[in-house]
Amino acid sequence: MSQSSSPPEVVVTTTAATTATKSSRSVSHVLDVGKLQIDSARSAYVSSPHWSAVLNGLSELRSLWPAAEDGDCDGDEFFPGDQTNNQYYKAEPSDSESPMSLPSEAPLDRRRFQLLFGGHRLMTLDEILQAMPPRAELVTHIATKPQYEKFWKAPRETPILWIAMLFGVISVASQSEAAWARFAPGGPVPMTQQPLPLPSPFPLLTPPFVIEIAACLILGEYTKGGAYALEALLHYQFIEVTSSPDLHADAWLLSGVITRLAFRMGYHRDPSHFPSLSPFEGEARRRIWVIVHCHDTMMSAQMGLPRLVKASSWDTHPPRNLLDSDFDQDCVELPAERPPTESTPALHLLAKHKMFIVIARITDMNMSVVGPDSPPRSLVREKEMTKALFDAHDSLPDKCKFYSMLGCIAESAADIMGRISSSALLQKGLIAIHWRRLMASDAQEEAEQLQHWRTCGQARC
Repeated sequence: MSQSSSPPEVVVTTTAATTATKSSRSVSHVLDVGKLQIDSARSAYVSSPHWSAVLNGLSELRSLWPAAEDGDCDGDEFFPGDQTNNQYYKAEPSDSESPMSLPSEAPLDRRRFQLLFGGHRLMTLDEILQAMPPRAELVTHIATKPQYEKFWKAPRETPILWIAMLFGVISVASQSEAAWARFAPGGPVPMTQQPLPLPSPFPLLTPPFVIEIAACLILGEYTKGGAYALEALLHYQFIEVTSSPDLHADAWLLSGVITRLAFRMGYHRDPSHFPSLSPFEGEARRRIWVIVHCHDTMMSAQMGLPRLVKASSWDTHPPRNLLDSDFDQDCVELPAERPPTESTPALHLLAKHKMFIVIARITDMNMSVVGPDSPPRSLVREKEMTKALFDAHDSLPDKCKFYSMLGCIAESAADIMGRISSSALLQKGLIAIHWRRLMASDAQEEAEQLQHWRTCGQARC
């Protein structure tokens, strides 16, 4: 075996411990411990539910197979959530390319989140406003319409973080329009002819106006938690995440910034505690907290790392099932909630939040470290979580449940996607609970193993 100056790799399992020399050091323990990878430039840990730790366990099992060969399933060089060849954003597009142009080929390098890595270009307010498209080119539906009108009358008197949010809305709309033009029937490259996997759901080389959004956030000192800070950050996060084919560490780090800022701004406490907040402000804060809570759970589960929002750390009530047009900044009190039989954007948000609350408990169970305050995982707890997950799904309004395409084919695309999303969360939750027991360790578990296989198989389909 050749010698190297790099630290030795140590692999520890339940049956043996071996030492080898490679370019990185990987420490793997029993399944519940997770996986840690370290080299001279990077280190990454994921808990056992993360897919890379699961694959690492499968590669260890393959060593027991007669046909297995060394290196067949070597995933030790993979750092979960890391983008090896990332490049910072270019400060200016070159003469041969435009941020609004469609790429002929997928770029080989992935971008880093420039708000985190300083790849943005500092801009003055005048430069930011000059980048704003003319009003005649914009077709908008803004909940804060009075503020939108004020912006065009006096743009320099508009809060800079509100301008960041407006750029975010325009960016998402531009990406959606470009995706439709590219993938729709009759487009330059139909979806059926695209190489898989697609590099991103949005096809533009660089998200439109992302430089201006980052510049607005910096200029507005978003970490102080001013008005529209969270709204602008959530738009920015969505743009960056959807511009990449998969979730990576930058998105998880930015989610932590957003979650901590939400705590700092008091979004985790219900607005009823603070009489100074108007009904409009209180309802807006409840909606934003639901999004922050869902993102924290989703990002942490996908990265295989503990979440920030704990069950005992917030008491914000869920928002009401209302249309944006049902209330405005001048309302004295909120109107009565619309019935669950009436579909609104808030209805699907509330449905998914119910599911995420249970998925958060499942995530905590999967990532908990056994100790005095954390009992060991048991079949009883798994059955309790399974029941809680089904109870949460059963409590959803019928308009939020997916039965078949025939049952909702006449509905809008947004409503159909809302139904599918809630159903997908149910299946993901079931897999997260039962996947550990797919391998029976003795004959006593074989009878129970069949049920776990059946549950995960049905969820996968």
